[in-house]
Amino acid sequence: MKLLRGCFKNTVFISTHEASSAPHFISIIRGSGLRAWFISLASGRPFAVGASSIDLVGHCSKKVSASRRKAPLPEMDDQENEDQALEHILTDANAEPVMLSYAFLKSITNDFSCVIGRGGFGVVYKGYLHNGKTVAVKQLSKTDDFSEKQFHDELMCLIRVKHRNIVRFLGYCSDTQQKMADFNGRFVLADIRRRFLCFEFVPNKSLLHYLKEQSTGRDWKTRYQLIEGICQGLWYLHHEEHINHLDLKPENILLDDDMVPKISDFGLSRRFSGELNVIITENICGTLGYIAPEYLSKGEISFKADIFSLGIIIKKILMGSNDLSDFEKWHESQDVHCPQLNRCIQISQLCLEDDQHKRPTIGCIIDMLNDMKTTTTETIVSPGFGHSRNNSGSSEEYVYLQ
Repeated sequence: MKLLRGCFKNTVFISTHEASSAPHFISIIRGSGLRAWFISLASGRPFAVGASSIDLVGHCSKKVSASRRKAPLPEMDDQENEDQALEHILTDANAEPVMLSYAFLKSITNDFSCVIGRGGFGVVYKGYLHNGKTVAVKQLSKTDDFSEKQFHDELMCLIRVKHRNIVRFLGYCSDTQQKMADFNGRFVLADIRRRFLCFEFVPNKSLLHYLKEQSTGRDWKTRYQLIEGICQGLWYLHHEEHINHLDLKPENILLDDDMVPKISDFGLSRRFSGELNVIITENICGTLGYIAPEYLSKGEISFKADIFSLGIIIKKILMGSNDLSDFEKWHESQDVHCPQLNRCIQISQLCLEDDQHKRPTIGCIIDMLNDMKTTTTETIVSPGFGHSRNNSGSSEEYVYLQ
């Protein structure tokens, strides 16, 4: 049994392991003497061992807001209803996400046996509904204070988000069970927390997968649609929901069967309220190589941080590689008269300005892309591009990722 110090005052976390399950963390708030006081960070309900219960909600009110303690979604009564609810959400674009039970998620994932992805904050499992449809179930691998906050932040961002270029959120599970545990030679009653998010299953893996498969060529039309789709999704987040993603990267952009990009993973996202558009923080989170310089050096968060990440992604899509070390050499080698390609290169360079005030907004980027909608793409074969013939024997020219 492993002890970790929490960020709450007088809080200890005990790491436990159960069969066929990821590690759990138990939060304990200790009182004086022989009394051990506990509080569930998910529900805010206090309880005690060896003494009468007292109201400890005020003790954590500054750390866990009332909005986070309140369950925002309807809860299903049984597994059959939960299955039907998910089937309905998958067919109705306007349906709201629902709260799901741990037993239901355990059932549809066959006891969490089919792992389809792992990340720094959790594991993703494949789940099967009764009608044969599949879903993705993400479990946070830890439920310490930081991960608990991350779960609630991601949940708050996902509840209202509905867009073609954002992975569809179906529901969540916030399961807390009381269990006796050995703590310093004594048995104490503690909370075991399990946190899950349920999404539509996106079958075509991530953008990173295709950037790494250098033998797989992608024509210019597909590349342009990827860039345009990512920009449309980001515009929706910034303008409609006031959400700053803060972890845009190829791993977090999923592709469906039609190569439609879908932004995912909102664990680090921030929602701006009112006229607030800049946040200063001491906690720098994200992926090196995609973090904007002002965020990395000064902890300054704005929508322009996402724009910087977008610039990196656009460059990688254009080059067809996850390695940008030879981008300038690649750029100089392109002898093509393609207005869309040149415009996308220009956009990526503007996005990567060190001075955030010189970077365009996502609205400006959409306008720049729309200017190209009526432009006919003329392609000339050059180094880094493919050439083929159709069945009639006439020459056709395509632009391919290398």
